[in-house]
Amino acid sequence: MKEILNTLEVADYDFVAALMKNWVNFTDDAEVDRRIRAFEASGSEEDRTRLVDKLDREIRYLGSSDIAYLIRHVSGRNPGVSFREVLRDVA
Repeated sequence: MKEILNTLEVADYDFVAALMKNWVNFTDDAEVDRRIRAFEASGSEEDRTRLVDKLDREIRYLGSSDIAYLIRHVSGRNPGVSFREVLRDVA
């Protein structure tokens, strides 16, 4: 998923972030927005990497149930579902 996210422009990141915003889930919308603005201001690959890492984690969280995410997190496993699972579920 990160390979795809790395090809996006600021407007695309804003679009993805807007899709994720929802008062029902526990995504860190403010942090995603902060990282988008940081990348927009600097254009640096370092800021892009931070943004992509955060978006990857948030998207994988959204593809998982809250309880399953928490159990995997507490047990030390990667908490979010894989990109393949997200694609399979939405395709």
